[in-house]
Amino acid sequence: MQHTENKKTDIISAAAELFNKYNYDAVSMNQIAKKVAITKPALYYHFKNKHELFYHCIDQTTDAFIKKTQLIILKPTASIEKKLYELILVHIQFIQEHHEFMSYMHQKSQDDKKITELIHKKRNKVAGITEILSKEMIEKK
Repeated sequence: MQHTENKKTDIISAAAELFNKYNYDAVSMNQIAKKVAITKPALYYHFKNKHELFYHCIDQTTDAFIKKTQLIILKPTASIEKKLYELILVHIQFIQEHHEFMSYMHQKSQDDKKITELIHKKRNKVAGITEILSKEMIEKK
């Protein structure tokens, strides 16, 4: 089971990289399979279609951003100014690294309720995390 989960993670990472570089429409399942060095049937064993794989890429990409955000905000010894500075840098870096992917993710969410719900869930999670910093700022005035 562990090997299967590792392969699934490898597939998601490779697909996210391709989606980010070439955009969703320009990437085929065949390209993803080649990048991971597996057969197309093996790819379809893990994901029923490109759309499902894209959904998982959004989930993994946004989780990585959320984790970085959490690490910054929850630093007990960092000043508020330092946390804000690091948050800005993480946001800029994320936008630079994932610009095409994010752009298409938002475009795709216009027609896809499942992706829209995932994006809202992730935004709410980020808002909950940043609320911690907001409260800290209010307390320290």
